[in-house]
Amino acid sequence: MMLRILTADWIKIRRTWVIWLTLLGPVCTVLVQVLNYGVRMDYLLPQGWNGLMFWVQALLFFTLMLGSAILAAMSSAHEHDARAWKQTFALPVSRFQFFAGKFIWLVICLAVAVTLTIAGVGLFGMIIGLPDPVPWKQLTQLILYPYLALFPFLALQLWLSMIIKNQALPVAIGIAGTVFAPFSSSQAHQHLHWLIWSYPYNASPLSEVYQEPEQWVWMGAAVGLLFLIAGAIHFSRKEVQ
Repeated sequence: MMLRILTADWIKIRRTWVIWLTLLGPVCTVLVQVLNYGVRMDYLLPQGWNGLMFWVQALLFFTLMLGSAILAAMSSAHEHDARAWKQTFALPVSRFQFFAGKFIWLVICLAVAVTLTIAGVGLFGMIIGLPDPVPWKQLTQLILYPYLALFPFLALQLWLSMIIKNQALPVAIGIAGTVFAPFSSSQAHQHLHWLIWSYPYNASPLSEVYQEPEQWVWMGAAVGLLFLIAGAIHFSRKEVQ
């Protein structure tokens, strides 16, 4: 049954800008570094891979969080715009499964973006002549860990997008969370590190606060599952027009 739900959602996704937005994140991340190194090559090149990963991380959190908010809104915009909820719920599919299917597609889209970003950054580093070998493990952890820790934020954004008709509001909340995240995750505000907007920053291998960022990856997976279940249950009980 879940495969049928994912297939039906894929048909809808192909008619939207979701695919292009998924590709836009990695492209912009690499292009920003092309401009960055093009302007300051003599200064940045001696910093090696550590320097490149630092600058990638500077843009990574913003791209992941803002992209998640927009993707979540776009994934449910079709049903809201066409007022197709009644037709959707007439199918032999539970609302819980429908919600979970949306979340799975968001996870897949972001996983594709993350994979392309890792490959693109590694290739860019080789092209500009950074020393071999490419630190694929560190580069993968740098990008993958914040992505996995992002799941609670992603589930929350989908939850809001599914129950609120005007998608400008969930996106605005996502933008506010993206702006708030650097503040809540800073070393000076460790009492705010348990807020879900802080998780991607806490999970970074370059974090100045945590020596074992893996704990935030597991925290993101666990809390993300709780938000997914809570959102699906709420969506199942709410009257959606």
